Amino acid sequence: MASAKLHIEGSKFRPEVIRHYLDFIDRRDYDSVEAVMDDIYRETGLEVVGTDKLQTTLKKLGIVEAQDRQQLTDFGDKLVEVLLYNDQLFYELLHFVYATAYHRNPTPDTAISWAYFNICDEYRRRSPVSFDGVKQEVIESVMEEADRSSDDALADPGPLSSGSITNYRRFIERLEPEVYDDDTGEFTLRNFAQKELVLAAIDHIYRTDVDSSTREYGDLVELTDDTIELLCTILLLQEEDLPDAIEHVASMDARLKIKSDYQLRVRLTEPVTLNDLA
Repeated sequence: MASAKLHIEGSKFRPEVIRHYLDFIDRRDYDSVEAVMDDIYRETGLEVVGTDKLQTTLKKLGIVEAQDRQQLTDFGDKLVEVLLYNDQLFYELLHFVYATAYHRNPTPDTAISWAYFNICDEYRRRSPVSFDGVKQEVIESVMEEADRSSDDALADPGPLSSGSITNYRRFIERLEPEVYDDDTGEFTLRNFAQKELVLAAIDHIYRTDVDSSTREYGDLVELTDDTIELLCTILLLQEEDLPDAIEHVASMDARLKIKSDYQLRVRLTEPVTLNDLA
């Protein structure tokens, strides 16, 4: 089995380049990544540097086809539908895809997603904190977690570097409400997350066995400590603000029901896809 590469690729402007790359290949036919990048640079002026592994990452995340990386998968096509509707929501859902791809398909190829999720978790646990001040702590904790893991997909994990953490930051810098302050360099959790991201995170619990292997749509989900931590890691949300965030979404989307007695429980009656959120 191939080694699990934990390093997160992402030179300057990587989220923006991904946005344009997906938009351009959705609207035009290309036969090389270089041709796409030439158009992006010429038409947007964006500094497209260090993009040699961009399409490989998008393939690993299931966004572009493995055999033709200038073609969107069905999943990628749904993501682009969001892009056409709302740029900011696209960045929120790109973060969601990075954080959850390993849960959907645990393979060495998606180890980058495992690393991204666990970096989110480490910063969540330390928040509020100087982002750069705990880089080495985060690297060591994530590597130790990889070494302890019994997942076959994480056997022989590759290195996680300071550069990986910097590249991770480029993605969370695009989130609103913000979690990273450019002026102070501080990482803080949010007290609010966009309703579409909350709905996608709850759907993620039903869609994967990360929380339970027997759950079906329509079943009640108890917000246990583990479930709360999972959701708050994906949402980068303060734990105490999660009930309000869920109740807000339930008031706006009939697919999500809540039951509040001794504790808050949630029920999602049917699947949610990314283009549902556009």
